[in-house]
Amino acid sequence: MKSYKNKKVKNEYLTINKAILSNTNHPLHDCLFKYADLLNYKIFIMCLHQATKVIISMKKQGLALNKGSFKLDTFYSRKNFLCNSYISKNEILGGILRIEKTTNTDFNAFFNEINLDEDGKNINFEISDLYMKELSKKSFYKVDLADLKPLKSIRALKLALIILSTKSGYKALNYLINVLEIDTYKKNGEPKKRTNIIKDIKIAFNNLNHVIFYVYQAPKNQHEAIKEGDFKFHYETLEQMQKAEEKRVEAENAKYDEVSNAWDELNKALEIEPEQDFDKLFNVDDLTFDSVDNEVKKAITENQHEYFDFDDC
Repeated sequence: MKSYKNKKVKNEYLTINKAILSNTNHPLHDCLFKYADLLNYKIFIMCLHQATKVIISMKKQGLALNKGSFKLDTFYSRKNFLCNSYISKNEILGGILRIEKTTNTDFNAFFNEINLDEDGKNINFEISDLYMKELSKKSFYKVDLADLKPLKSIRALKLALIILSTKSGYKALNYLINVLEIDTYKKNGEPKKRTNIIKDIKIAFNNLNHVIFYVYQAPKNQHEAIKEGDFKFHYETLEQMQKAEEKRVEAENAKYDEVSNAWDELNKALEIEPEQDFDKLFNVDDLTFDSVDNEVKKAITENQHEYFDFDDC
């Protein structure tokens, strides 16, 4: 019998259409971030992920269908990213029911319908024409589900979908306030200070410190001129930074090799080997003092050093 105890689980990636995620005016963009509670949002993302996989797989087989099904057991596989603790079947069904109730609305324009079959083993779905149109395109981002699994904040999860997809870039403060649903007013109705709003966003970023580096750029005070890039969160994944560093080292090594090869070619042209003895290069007995003096003069002149005539000393 084969043992799978130490078998490495292959990472699974969430596929997100580039147009939906990058274009903030796309009708499906806001739908991707509508949820306000973590568990139901993860169930929605998981359903969207599995439905997308099924449609793309059928498309590769030449089947242009917008409906299919996937197993409920998918939510319990080792590759799922719901959370580290056990999620009950009722919680999953509740999440699916919530998706079903919001189909064909501005809240959820990805699915026309989604439900559990009579046996309770498979989830049937039909995706919308709008989402089907985007899936016909071949431009996608991919996010490792393993990077999403440890996240316990819905804001961090939404932010991770954006950042881990695009790898590097920036997002405006007002955009993040909207997507992350940051409260701009206190409970008593008074407006929050900008510094407190930025602090709330930074908390979400700090939850991703294991995979990203970020900085918020803004004028230091009201007297400082506003620069390009101000009032934006600039970010880059650690993976992207590592790749950039590897490219830099590779470029430096290539430059070193180029210089080294140039020296080797020069030595070859002069037919001088580093290990050769000086006596093998010149026959001293064949040279007179004058010829040596001339040779020295010539060498010094060519190297642009000041020359003193031995006779003047």
